Amino acid sequence: MDITIDDMPNEDMRLVAETCGLPVAVRLMKACGGAELYIPRFGFKRLIDRKIVEEFNGCNASRLCSRYKVSKRYVYNIIREHRRAQKLVARRPTNSGFFMECSIPV
Repeated sequence: MDITIDDMPNEDMRLVAETCGLPVAVRLMKACGGAELYIPRFGFKRLIDRKIVEEFNGCNASRLCSRYKVSKRYVYNIIREHRRAQKLVARRPTNSGFFMECSIPV
C-alpha cells in the first residue's frame, strides 16, 4: 500500500510524518491509535538537571545557564535540591532507631 503524507488523518499526524518520516507515523498510529499524546517542549528536564549537578563546581553557574538555556536561579535551585536530598540520604536511621551521621561529600 502506497501511503503518502496527504493520507495522514490530521495535521498532527502530518507533522509527525514530515518530521520523523512516514514509516514512524504509520507505526505510531498502529501502536497508539486512539490515544491522546502530549509531547513536552522541554522534554529533557531530568537529563539537564543531572548534567547541571554533575558539572557544577561553585563558580560556573553562568556557563551552565548558557549551555543549558536556563536561568541562574534554576541552576542554584537544582543544586540546592540535590544537596538537600543528599543530606536526607546521609541521615538514615540505624536499626536502633538513632540517626547515624555519614560523611558523603556534597
